[in-house]
Amino acid sequence: MVPNKILQMLPELSHDIYNAHVFVLATDFRYVVLPVFVMSSLLVMESVCFIILIYSNINERTKQLSLSRNTIKMQRKFLRALNIQTCIPLLILMLPMGYLVASRIINLYFQSANNLCFIIIAVHGLSSTLIMLYIHAPYRDVCLRIFCSKLTKYSRRWSTINCHVTIMWWPKN
Repeated sequence: MVPNKILQMLPELSHDIYNAHVFVLATDFRYVVLPVFVMSSLLVMESVCFIILIYSNINERTKQLSLSRNTIKMQRKFLRALNIQTCIPLLILMLPMGYLVASRIINLYFQSANNLCFIIIAVHGLSSTLIMLYIHAPYRDVCLRIFCSKLTKYSRRWSTINCHVTIMWWPKN
């Protein structure tokens, strides 16, 4: 059973929760927030460094080389896609984490909002992959070609194959 000190830290909850088995990871807020803050800060700094280095490198290369307008246009389009691919996952992570930290600081407790935040954070990997496939046309085209060709192969195979099954049955002795 959870000690009364921990139960007093919780907001007003239903009696089912007070009677249920509860696992307490940490009672001090710093043990949870500090690692999340450090990892988030590293992620933001890494993203900003990559964006700055990519922009400066492409601008430097563009000045040194005589590139066609089409090449420069393709580079700008690629940079825009990289920025979107970097910023949207950061937002997907930072907004729920910001809510969780703010709700803890002002002692606001909504279990449904907390659950939604953790679901959004958990979907981060899937959303990053889908964003990459949506933004970068070559990846999208290859995936569509692979999956669509397999679907049509399966549908053609099932529609053209005649299947004859012989069932043999021997009674047990």
